[in-house]
Amino acid sequence: MPQLTPRDLRVLMEATRLLHSHGQGPLHERLFTAMRMVFVDCMFAFQIYGRDGSHFMQADIPFPEAQRDHLYERSGELAKLENPIYPLLIAGETDPVRLSDLMSLRGLRKTDLYQEVMTTVSITRQLAIGVQGQSCLGALTINRGGRDFTPEEQALAGMLGPHIATAFETDLLINSLKPPKQKVQTTDFSALRRLGLTRREAEVMLWLMEGKRDGEIAIILNASIRTVSHHVGVILGKLRVETRTAAVAAALKLMGD
Repeated sequence: MPQLTPRDLRVLMEATRLLHSHGQGPLHERLFTAMRMVFVDCMFAFQIYGRDGSHFMQADIPFPEAQRDHLYERSGELAKLENPIYPLLIAGETDPVRLSDLMSLRGLRKTDLYQEVMTTVSITRQLAIGVQGQSCLGALTINRGGRDFTPEEQALAGMLGPHIATAFETDLLINSLKPPKQKVQTTDFSALRRLGLTRREAEVMLWLMEGKRDGEIAIILNASIRTVSHHVGVILGKLRVETRTAAVAAALKLMGD
């Protein structure tokens, strides 16, 4: 157990308060803000795997904008295959786990997960806090390059772990009690259809305009992330742009003309 100063205790209490402030923004944003109070030199990712095979990821990791959605998808795929923390999540582990306790740095560098995802932002160290739900499981990962996480930092993550798990379960409950969103009127799709998009592409474009990522759109439309990513690529081609942000701007301009 780390020796905590009065300042450490205040920081932990504020981070805990923020985790449970369910009216102050999405869960992942509160998670990242709370964790930055405690782990000041780190990057964070929140990955959730549905037991139906779906995957959702949010991160404050500075991936290149043009590659972000692809790297989110590949991270989800490769973590299941190559990250030794994933089987522990399946087994129900919720105590913080250091990647270095399960795999050497040399071994990590041989994986596609490192070569395709982690190396783009110089991540070599990871500490994961598992979360569980009836229909999903996942983890909040704390990431950085350079020095490994100390036992004291692992213990701090352990103090926050139960609060993260409770905040996650509460968020799931709150979302399950929300009334379903009304379907978008056909006229909204018609405006997008006039841009040359198919109805399915128009649905994807609509959610792009709402700021949704491929994983979120896949869950909303009950499709695979790969299918959504394909639709996004087609949309970019039809609108003659290179990024999602540019696609939204182009769509809004064309719809306004």
